[in-house]
Amino acid sequence: GIGRIDDAAARSLHTMAARILAGLPPTRPDDDPKDKEEGAQSPRYSSIPLARRDSSLLPGTLHHFTSHENLKSIRQHGLLSIQQLERDGLHFLPSSSEGSRRTDRSRGLDGFIHLCLDKEHPMAWAAFYQRELSIAWIEVDSSIVDQRRTLYSSSNALRSGIRPDGDPQTAVAGDKQAEVLVFGDIPLQYLTIR
Repeated sequence: GIGRIDDAAARSLHTMAARILAGLPPTRPDDDPKDKEEGAQSPRYSSIPLARRDSSLLPGTLHHFTSHENLKSIRQHGLLSIQQLERDGLHFLPSSSEGSRRTDRSRGLDGFIHLCLDKEHPMAWAAFYQRELSIAWIEVDSSIVDQRRTLYSSSNALRSGIRPDGDPQTAVAGDKQAEVLVFGDIPLQYLTIR
């Protein structure tokens, strides 16, 4: 019979399918499956133990904001981290500033998708007012944290002095900018796109 595949194999198949749908070759010559999870982590966060895989500590729905311009791609590929979008050569309009993305990269967080617990997240309003983006909200089933490497921060993960960890309670007890950081991708079955 057909057996179950593990998370790494599922992510690999998802990436291959996304590349084919985007008109790209299924793999790139420099793609090494070991690099996907291990090489994407900066030493700064590699020592953090895997999070307790317990979505029951979180609200049932988490939120992600993005530009309306990205919805077509998200409907095709699911939510992908900036690292994965760039690696796969997929076009996207970032809702974060270049400075934020640079800080994400330097802290090893560009391989994570940033989710929030509160739709009143100040960074969404900054993207709307300062960058004049048309913001779309995507609802994310919090059970994704049971399937992916996840970090939690008590405020904006890029804020000085904030150190994400593996405890969901860190985000739950945090402020309006608390984040749930999901590694790699979030497949469509976890998303509600309106």
